[in-house]
Amino acid sequence: MGTMGLVAISSHITVPNMMDVKYNPWEAFDVLGQVAALRYGVGVGANSPIKTLEELIATGKQRLVTYGSNNVTNVVAMFQLAKLTGARFRWVVFSGGVESVAQAVGGHVDAVIQTVAEMRPQIEGGKLRLLAAAGPERWPDYPNIKTLRENGYEATTNGPFGYAFPAGVESSIRQRMEAALADVMADKGVQTQIANLGIVPVYRNGADYKAFLKKLEGELVPVLHETGMAKKRT
Repeated sequence: MGTMGLVAISSHITVPNMMDVKYNPWEAFDVLGQVAALRYGVGVGANSPIKTLEELIATGKQRLVTYGSNNVTNVVAMFQLAKLTGARFRWVVFSGGVESVAQAVGGHVDAVIQTVAEMRPQIEGGKLRLLAAAGPERWPDYPNIKTLRENGYEATTNGPFGYAFPAGVESSIRQRMEAALADVMADKGVQTQIANLGIVPVYRNGADYKAFLKKLEGELVPVLHETGMAKKRT
């Protein structure tokens, strides 16, 4: 039996494109499947004069709008939204997601794009206003808040993660584990446990998950270069 571990955007896209690594992400793993995805949202402080997504965009057409986040994975939707609308958004990088939210609550940045776990306490406390869900689906906690896509903008931040073996694990073991993962993910109890963590239970088999990560590479690598975070090409 080989060692099994989590694989995500960081293992396959951001880290290999930001620094030299000793592995080829597309050849180093036998991917077993995706199990979940993070939920993202765009919010502003409750005291902000910006009340809606359209007002955020309109403000960005009048002046530079700053927004906080701690990870390049999170901000894809904001880069896409800027390109689609012509609004000027500037990403301000913070060391943690909670800090990013706090900076928006305090009015030090105009907005924030983070995950449910970091945003929900401030939303429930009345200190943060959720303008839009930034993932593929609405948040179950706030079903009346539309996604960016539902607002008419083809902008989405994805945060998938799943499991993989190191490449070369015996095929019978890999197939057995991939089948077991599919069975587990079909269990309603498992789905509920994942959802209770504030993340989305999402299953893709190994081939489909690897293909999905490859698609996301095309969205993320341009952001890395635009922000100067990508390693220099040789």
